Amino acid sequence: MRIGLVLSVLDEEYQISVYEGIKRKAEEFGFELVCFQLENSLLYSDSVISKISDASLFAVDCVILLTSVISENYVIKSREDIKKIWGQIPVVSIGQEVSGVPSLLVKTEDSIKKLVEHMVVYHGYRHFLYIGGSSNQQDAIIREKIFTDCMHAYSKIYPDLAYTIENASFTELSAIDAMKAFFEDNVDADIEAVMCANDNMAIGVYKFLKMNKDTLKLHDIAVTGFDDIPQSRFSNPSITTVSQSLKQLGEQAVEVIRKICNGEVVENHFVGSEVIFRESCGCHDSEKENNLKSFFNQLQKMYIRSESMQRQVTRLGQQLNFAQDIGGLRYVMKNIVVDFETNNFSVIRFAKKKKDEILVEPMYVFSKGEDCSNDYDGKVLPLGLFYKSIITGNSLIFKYLNSGDELVGAIIYDVSAKVLPYINSISINIAQAIVRIQVLEERQRYAQKLEKDVAVRTAEVVEANRKRLEVEGQVLKISEMERQRFSNDLHDDI
Repeated sequence: MRIGLVLSVLDEEYQISVYEGIKRKAEEFGFELVCFQLENSLLYSDSVISKISDASLFAVDCVILLTSVISENYVIKSREDIKKIWGQIPVVSIGQEVSGVPSLLVKTEDSIKKLVEHMVVYHGYRHFLYIGGSSNQQDAIIREKIFTDCMHAYSKIYPDLAYTIENASFTELSAIDAMKAFFEDNVDADIEAVMCANDNMAIGVYKFLKMNKDTLKLHDIAVTGFDDIPQSRFSNPSITTVSQSLKQLGEQAVEVIRKICNGEVVENHFVGSEVIFRESCGCHDSEKENNLKSFFNQLQKMYIRSESMQRQVTRLGQQLNFAQDIGGLRYVMKNIVVDFETNNFSVIRFAKKKKDEILVEPMYVFSKGEDCSNDYDGKVLPLGLFYKSIITGNSLIFKYLNSGDELVGAIIYDVSAKVLPYINSISINIAQAIVRIQVLEERQRYAQKLEKDVAVRTAEVVEANRKRLEVEGQVLKISEMERQRFSNDLHDDI
């Protein structure tokens, strides 16, 4: 069985953790997994990802949707919305309840209530800023409602309790922008605590606070998150958060989709959550204090790995910037597969459509530990046919390559979880290299055409000149004959 997983982008811990759980359980059951990253692409009936179940493309048997992160790409509220894209294929939703579709959800209400109680009652904070997710994202809506309901309830006990809500988009940068906008509008705000709808935004809040502590004259502000991603443990201070077993969520999704494909009737599944109290809310982090040496060793390893990977990405990006042709691209890609320790990595660019077929030109193909690029030289073939030629039997990831608004190609690969965020960084350089190679190829084709046109025009001019000389010769001959005839006639007359 082949499972299609559709999510946003594998560059942050929430999606990576769910993907890891799905991948692990799929391999355990002997299923193939193809993961599709939407990023900023919209889902529509003619897109590649909307056709993943087609036999001529990826031929997936079922789909797992990480609906909690793709609401910006396509609004999915019911089975009918899914049917418009994928027809009757079996589907499971993760993170967001979809009517008529088995959904895997996290029980968060009790944990959020407990966290708010801890902040208001135990620590005595009264002035709050809440940074939520996108206004049309179901998880964000639910978490924000639980928070506001709690604040309304506690305001009857604590009349001085006050809060403000800002919306972001679950990323560090969006949280930094939200904090900046808030303090621009509320210069004298006396915020005691910032509660965030996920850990990434909590980390962004801390970055803003550290960058602006002196200019805004900020006092110590408590911060909380949600998800319990690894960075929340190693942040300084460590972040109080709500933990949900993301890998377990992914594993259960595979089990559910398996039951559906076997004809079983499946209801919604729920995974529990719990509050993890750490330093950012004002508590002591007992785990950190009790295992201080281990904590700093892990932190050091993470820092060294991050620095090493960043240097590799920078170096490889610089090399890609000098790639002038397919040969140059392949040379750099060989370094990438070595540095990122992968056995599968292909780069394709999209060719012009032929009727309903999606045609691709393989530019670099490293499959099952072997460089097969030469086998595809000069070939343009349907995407589905190419995919079949590189199937590994396990897991592969499909990612679009964009240059601005232009869709130029895709990469298909499989790497370890620790490398996934860096692939998204290097993919930008790969896309730019493809565009540059295409421009140079077009220039070369134009130069060749121009050279051919010049040669043809030169031949035409030479031929025209030959004919002109021939005509001039005939004119001179006729003139000489006329002159001779006139001379003879004159002689006869005399």
